[in-house]
Amino acid sequence: MTVLVVDDEPEIRQMLGEALEEEGYAVVAAANGKDALAYLKSAAPLPSLILLDIMMPVMNGAQCWRALKSNPVWATIPVILLSGGIYLQQAAHALPAVAIIPKPLNLLRLLSLARAYCTPLHARSIGEEGAEEQGG
Repeated sequence: MTVLVVDDEPEIRQMLGEALEEEGYAVVAAANGKDALAYLKSAAPLPSLILLDIMMPVMNGAQCWRALKSNPVWATIPVILLSGGIYLQQAAHALPAVAIIPKPLNLLRLLSLARAYCTPLHARSIGEEGAEEQGG
């Protein structure tokens, strides 16, 4: 199962990528919302989960979240929002997500949520036509 990590901080993308890969997930990283949407346009199968930072250049997390939810295919992918400071509280009200995790990240909580939302059943339900392909 694949997790899409969208964060403008290379250190966070790397840390999350390593932690998720140790748990057996395939990880795709994007530096902003625009890159994430470009990936999703050709992804097969779709990721089982998206970890989405709120504050990013080019296309921020709120803009990306709205684009995800406006596409019926992508709207089924669970999104966990990541952010710090006042932006986290604003996001909690404006962008309903399966969870919101403040920075600095609680990695144990994040991995627990990944296990909860990255189930084989969920992976099959969002993209069976590409399920046999194991691309990155």
